[in-house]
Amino acid sequence: MKNALWTGVALSAMMLFACNQIDKTVVDKLQTEVTKSQELAQSLESAEKSASDLMNQINAAPDELKFSKDFNFNELQQRAELLQKKYAAMLAESKEQSTALQNISDEYTDGNKKKDEVVKTTESVGKTTEGAQAQMKEIAAMFDELSANYAKMMASWQALPEAEKAKRKVAADSLLRGTTQDMRQ
Repeated sequence: MKNALWTGVALSAMMLFACNQIDKTVVDKLQTEVTKSQELAQSLESAEKSASDLMNQINAAPDELKFSKDFNFNELQQRAELLQKKYAAMLAESKEQSTALQNISDEYTDGNKKKDEVVKTTESVGKTTEGAQAQMKEIAAMFDELSANYAKMMASWQALPEAEKAKRKVAADSLLRGTTQDMRQ
């Protein structure tokens, strides 16, 4: 009974492919690209979370460090923000492509898309995914460098004598009070 059921399902699937002139290799290629795109999106989600966590750490740095010109805090903060935005943009694009590929796959297997159009779109998205994967590797190197620079900055800050930190705190507090007073006016 089970064999007859599976034979019927297999015959139905074969008939569907035959009647709608659906090329199984195209469907397989589409599914491969959908999988690659989804895997890229997962990697980007993880990377974006790491960038966000680093940004939170940077923003939590003491004000006296933030206002000290010796540490190039603003440059580090700006680079981290750009990195986080880049990951977020790449993630959004990857998710959009994955959804579009899945929709094209569904339309093709339903017989609503032509093979040539599907092949062309699949190849285009595949190249875009490969480019995004290469770009992600480059950005990951930048992220590692940024993380290392932040760690060095914090180590240098922690190594300062308490008296020096206290002087910088007074200066930072003065700047913050001036900023607050400027906002009130």
